[in-house]
Parts: sequence; structure tokens; C-alpha cells
Amino acid sequence: MSNQSLTLSREDLPPPYAYRLHLDWAEDVNQIKVKISYPGADQLKEEEWVEAGLNPTFDWAWSGSLPQVWQEELKDWKNWKLETKQQVTAAHHLNWGAELPTGYLPFDQKKEERIQSFIQAIRELAGAEDPMQLLIRYKGVMYLLEAVFAEKRLVLSLKDQSTKPLPWNHLSQLMSLIAMPESDLIVTQNKQQPAFSWDGLQFFFLPEKALRLLEI
Repeated sequence: MSNQSLTLSREDLPPPYAYRLHLDWAEDVNQIKVKISYPGADQLKEEEWVEAGLNPTFDWAWSGSLPQVWQEELKDWKNWKLETKQQVTAAHHLNWGAELPTGYLPFDQKKEERIQSFIQAIRELAGAEDPMQLLIRYKGVMYLLEAVFAEKRLVLSLKDQSTKPLPWNHLSQLMSLIAMPESDLIVTQNKQQPAFSWDGLQFFFLPEKALRLLEI
């Protein structure tokens, strides 16, 4: 089987947000080699990475078996329509090697989320990141929400220690409600009020819409 490759980059952003992702895989997309770098990242101080909410590591590589859910995702990327640089302002640059033409993907928030989720999944598979965890407090009871990007699995641990799977697409909807600068969040110490926390120390108000997504 012939090998295939993809180089995907977003270098119109300032560091540490600019990135370059290179993939090599066999035709069945099972075994994959991944390289990722962050142009200009070596010029930043560690506190600048932390302030951006990112892990201060760059220029790393991993190879291994890609889970089926991400094999299907990668195949779907081939259907993305590309344009020339003159047709776009902010975009991802895609180079499919010899298989498909090189071009630019007009910026699309949902596609950006899919790309970032893929990178997060690879970081989990490589052991560079743990699955994302979020503490949820509702009516004085604590719940744990865990997002395993490597498997596209979202699970809520209930008060009786049982677990409840949630639709994976609920995660992006939830993050759109809570992923904002800390200065824009409302701190709450009322244990009866819906709240969430990243570290278990400081809790922020959780909107009613988020509770519906969590199916509490």
C-alpha cells in the first residue's frame, strides 16, 4: 500500500497559536506518524504559554496506531474544498503531497475545532496530555466530566459512582459556554448554585443551557 501525507499549517497567527502539523500514514490510515511544531514558540517565555492556556512544548513527534474514530475523521478531511491564497484572508494551508492539490481552507470555526481535537487526541495517545476533566457542582453534589479526545468519548460520573456517556458533540457546545477569559466568568461560592471548576478550588457560574447538555 502506498503511503500518503498531509501538511496542515496555520501560520497567519502569532505564537504560540500558529502551528504546523505533518502526517504520514499508510493507505488504511491505521499506522500514522505525526510531527507538530509551533513557529516562533522558542521565542516565548513559559508564562506566556501558560497565560494562553497552552502546554509549553513544541516540535514533538509521535507514531502509532490511530483509533478508528480518527481514521474516519482524517478520511473526511479529504472532502474539504480548497481555494487559492488570493481567495482567503485567514486560513489553513493544506498540502496533500502528490495525491491531492495544495491549497487553502477558508477559516471555519467548526473545522478549526476538529483540527484542534485531532491534535489533542494525538497528544493523549503520545502521553503528553491527560484527558480533559471538569468538575461540575449542582445542588451541593459534585460530578466529574471527562473528555477522552483519543476515543471521542465524553463521560459524566454521577453521585452514585456510576457513569453516564454523553454525545461527543455536546463537548464543543459546552466549551462555547465556558471557554472564555477568567475575567469574564462569574465566581460563585454558593454550593447550591450550578458551577464548574478546572481545579476544584475556584468555581464559576454554570449556565442553565450547560446543565441541559450535561443531562443532569
